[in-house]
Order: sequence, then C-alpha cells, then structure tokens
Amino acid sequence: MDKNLKKFIILVWPSWSWKDTIKTKLEKDFNLYNLISTTTRAHRVWEIEGEHYHFITLEEFNFLKENEWFIEYSKYNNNFYGKQSTDLVKLMDKKVNIITILEKNWVINILKYKDFLLKNGYDIKIVFLKVSEEKTKERMLRRWDDISNIDQRIKIDKTHFNNIEDFVDIIIDANWNIDETYNKIKKELNLL
Repeated sequence: MDKNLKKFIILVWPSWSWKDTIKTKLEKDFNLYNLISTTTRAHRVWEIEGEHYHFITLEEFNFLKENEWFIEYSKYNNNFYGKQSTDLVKLMDKKVNIITILEKNWVINILKYKDFLLKNGYDIKIVFLKVSEEKTKERMLRRWDDISNIDQRIKIDKTHFNNIEDFVDIIIDANWNIDETYNKIKKELNLL
C-alpha cells in the first residue's frame, strides 16, 4: 500500500473464516476504523448497536434504500445488509484508515468508487479469505450450529463467492489457525 494514502481495507470472507475476529484485531492493532453495516438480521446477545452493526427493521431498511442512503446493499441468508453513505463520509472526513467486511456483490459495485476514493486519498485493498467446505463445517459444528443451517450457509457461500478471485487483490488460505491466518494478512497488507 502507498504510505502516503489512507488505507481502505475490504475483507470478503465466507462463513466461519474468523472475519469478525480478525477485523476487530486489525482495527485495534493498526488504528483502523470500521465502516459499520446496517442490517435487518436479529441482534446477537454479544453484539453492540453502533459497534458491530446498525440494527434496524425491514421497513426502516426499505426507507433508507428507497431514499438512496446506501452505497451498497444486498440480501444474505434472508437478511438485508448495507453500508450507509453517511457512515463512509464521516470516516473520510476524519481522514482515518478504514476497514470493512463486504459481500462479493458489494465488492463488484464498490469498485465503481475506486477512482473517487483514490482521488480522496484512499488506497483500496480487497482481501479474500478462502476456507474449505470441510473446515467451514468443522468450525460451525464447534459453535453448535444446526446442520441444516450449516449446509444452507455453505451452499450460499458457493454461489456468493463464485469467481471472487477476479475481484480481489489478495487471497489468503484461512484453513489454518487464527494466529497464522492473521499473520498472513498482516504480511500481505504490509502492516508489519
């Protein structure tokens, strides 16, 4: 990454690739600010509103979508997710390094903004963590996920991440333990 530009790191990862854990660790270790997603999915017990997600109703989501408040949005596993333009502008105004997690469809669409972000001092790097079906299933079973949910998520991931290699800058094998995976990401992003 160009040292004179601010970082805009986009993580594109399938189910159970430690995306949230790694994103949080990168945020803390390298002073990155999270571009938070807005979602209609149910709030998990440990999640904090405004830190992990903006949790809203489907009606609120549709209102924001109809009024073009989202940079990008998509549906995943029967829930809607989107990135609000106001959240991005607030971070860019602060001139901070940004990190976010995006779906493949969002990556394809956000590439339209690459020139705009570069002109405004941001270098985008898109990272995909590749996880085998076997490893995904193993990790989800350890979390006590329902087997039908696991199979459904793996099926969705196959569709969503088909030919993702065409849209990313870095591909990392995430079948290892979390520390090895994290160290590979740091090395690839020149964050060491």
